[in-house]
Amino acid sequence: MMDFLAESLNDIGNSAQNRGKHKCAKLLYRSATIVRPSWSSPWYNLGLQAKYQGDWLASALFNERATLLNPDDEASWWNLGIAATALRDWRTAQRVWKRCGIEVDEGSDGISMPSVTACVRLNPNSSGEVIWGTRIDPARIQIRNVPLPSSNRRYRDIVLNDGASTGTRTAGDQQYPVFDELAIWYPSKYSTFQSVLSMNDGGGRAALDSGM
Repeated sequence: MMDFLAESLNDIGNSAQNRGKHKCAKLLYRSATIVRPSWSSPWYNLGLQAKYQGDWLASALFNERATLLNPDDEASWWNLGIAATALRDWRTAQRVWKRCGIEVDEGSDGISMPSVTACVRLNPNSSGEVIWGTRIDPARIQIRNVPLPSSNRRYRDIVLNDGASTGTRTAGDQQYPVFDELAIWYPSKYSTFQSVLSMNDGGGRAALDSGM
């Protein structure tokens, strides 16, 4: 009976979350943890909600609880790693990524792994501009393009990225994953400038396109 009640509360919480009723969803998830404290799912949902709200301490605490209750829940491990990276809790981040089978080393800014090319979707809830970057660890990408000024992002910003890829981009004959941005992790010192060029004939445009 108690299991059924907890599952019902969790399901109604999911429905409320999907409708944008975040406070109601949080209350329902919390109620599910009280009814069935040993069940990991509502703790995971609380951690997921906190992640998308940028409440990294709460996300870390909720996902830590979920992993303790269900050590096989890979999604909770990943969200814990993201939250630990946001908090610069390198000891936890290193432990989590190794638990996920990813070897990371201590680096100048906490942890690092061999750099790989990836793409990041900036401001996924608004502009959705996709740009190229370097993935420096499982939860961080450094921007390598110059983003559009409207994105409020800059060349060499380091952004926190979500765990699951949401598409691919192709360069040559190789495909690269696209990850959604969650937040700015470290802003760069570069600025972005925009100019408008006026040309009298097509020759100037052709020369510009050719790099001459």
